Amino acid sequence: MTGTQQAAPDSLHAGPANTPSSTMRLELGGELTRIGGTAIGPGLDRLQRDYFRGGQPLALSMENAIADIEDMLATVPRALHGIAVSTQEPAMRVLATAAGLGPQAPTLTREAVEQLFARQSAVALGRPATSERLPQDAFFVPALLLVREMMHHLDIAALHLNPDISVSLSKERFP
Repeated sequence: MTGTQQAAPDSLHAGPANTPSSTMRLELGGELTRIGGTAIGPGLDRLQRDYFRGGQPLALSMENAIADIEDMLATVPRALHGIAVSTQEPAMRVLATAAGLGPQAPTLTREAVEQLFARQSAVALGRPATSERLPQDAFFVPALLLVREMMHHLDIAALHLNPDISVSLSKERFP
């Protein structure tokens, strides 16, 4: 499947009452992030490797990563704008928890992501990280940036979180 083709929506009839019966699945891959099989942005491994290995200030790393994400989002087919999105990605549960929504939150809203981004930006500009109590693992910031830019540029109001995903981080991706 190419980056411009669309996959059929996943059926989530067995999901919680507030989850749409038809959504597209978000997958945060290593090299590419996809919705329903369509590439929409760089993956977590790529962002971490290219922008967050150290050597430059965090604020500059964030700005450069955002530019890369936005470049890919600009090519996403209009049919993926404003759609319902679900995910089983553990990183989304981590974002929801960091945003104060709790480990069992059914959705991660764009507003919650924006507030979390504002907190991370304050840390990048010098606020002590401990004052914001944000996760310190290597993939937290790349995941936050991907989700924030995706929700903003594709007009996605909320991510529907699969109730079976755990708040713990993947050992392969989140050491």
